[in-house]
Amino acid sequence: MPRFLILYSATFAFFAAFIHGGMYWHDSPEFIMTSFFLLPSHPAGSPAYSLVAHALTWLPLGPIPARVALLSTISTGLVVAALFHWASRRSRSAQPGSPLESISMAIFLAAAFVASPNLRTYALVPEVYPFHAALLASAFFIVSGAQEAQAVPEVARM
Repeated sequence: MPRFLILYSATFAFFAAFIHGGMYWHDSPEFIMTSFFLLPSHPAGSPAYSLVAHALTWLPLGPIPARVALLSTISTGLVVAALFHWASRRSRSAQPGSPLESISMAIFLAAAFVASPNLRTYALVPEVYPFHAALLASAFFIVSGAQEAQAVPEVARM
């Protein structure tokens, strides 16, 4: 099993154990209602969030706010796994020496991200920020992979 999948599972399990099953302040009551009834929310709207969260409201797990908050937990796990995978690939290409050093640095970076108080708060409640962070991390991950695929090794240029 790939390391980033193990890290995703661990992050998801950790945050899912503490998920907030009710209403939270800020915009979470609005996001719960717009996701359940597929209504437009305040400007910016977050239609992708509402559609994906609406699919999660069909799950037979706990109350609806907890199901919508599950999207934040899933998204946070994806961001942490993508960050770990990207950091381990980058450190391996920068220093082709010890794989233990690159994995250690990647784990440290992912752990520092998880230790962020804002991340911990928004990973447990129905909010749009972790979902947008997952979309951004996915785009960054795809672009980074495409750039690495196009890179020509230094030896081949000689």
